[in-house]
Amino acid sequence: MSYVLHIMPMPAYIDTLDGVYAEWERLNQLPRRIEPISAFGEVGYYLRLRYPVDPNNPEFSPWLEGPPRGDTLEHVWALGFNTSAIQASRAFSELVDIANTLDLAVVDDQTASAWLPGGRELLGPQLQQQQLEVIDELGEPEDMRPHGRVLYTRVQVLKLQEKVNRELEPLITAHGYQFDGDTNYVRSWYGARQLVSPWMADEHSFYGGGCALSA
Repeated sequence: MSYVLHIMPMPAYIDTLDGVYAEWERLNQLPRRIEPISAFGEVGYYLRLRYPVDPNNPEFSPWLEGPPRGDTLEHVWALGFNTSAIQASRAFSELVDIANTLDLAVVDDQTASAWLPGGRELLGPQLQQQQLEVIDELGEPEDMRPHGRVLYTRVQVLKLQEKVNRELEPLITAHGYQFDGDTNYVRSWYGARQLVSPWMADEHSFYGGGCALSA
C-alpha cells in the first residue's frame, strides 16, 4: 500500500493549516529550480543511510520508488512510502524529525495534517481522534487531558516504543531472539518461530505479548 507525504520549506510565522496550504500553493506556482533544495538532499542522504534498499528484497523497503534522494527541482518534494514495509512507521517518524530540524515541513494531505519546524504539529480531525485513542489505550487518567488535549503524538509514541526496544534488547537477545526491525523479536523454536512483542504502557512501564508461528 502506498502513501505520499509532501516536504517543503515553511516560514516560521506560519502556524495554521490554512497558512500551510496557502504556502504550498505559492510554492507550486513558482518556476522549477535550477538546482535542488539542499535541505531535501540532506534529508534524502540521512534516510538512505538509515533505511537502505536491499536489491534482493525491495518489497521490504519503506520507500515507494527506490532510495529517497531529494533531488527534485520542484519546491515541494513528494515522497512515497510503502506502508506494507515493517519499517515504514519508523521511517516516517525519523523523516519528520530530520526535516523539522532543517526548517522543512512535512504535510500529510490525506489527513490534512502538518508537522512544522520547531516540533509544532497541526493535526486534522482523523489524526486527532487516533491520538486520543492511543491515549485511551495507554491508560492516561482523565485529569491528564483537559479539554481533550492530545498528550502523546504519533511521533512521541514511536519514540517511546524505540526506548523500550533499546532497553529490552540485551535481555531478549540473550535468549536467542533477534529484532525484526519493527517492534518484534523472533527466534526459531522446535521447527517453528516464537515472537515477542513489547509495547509501551506509559513513559515508565511496558507490557508485552508473544505467540508461536509456523515455520
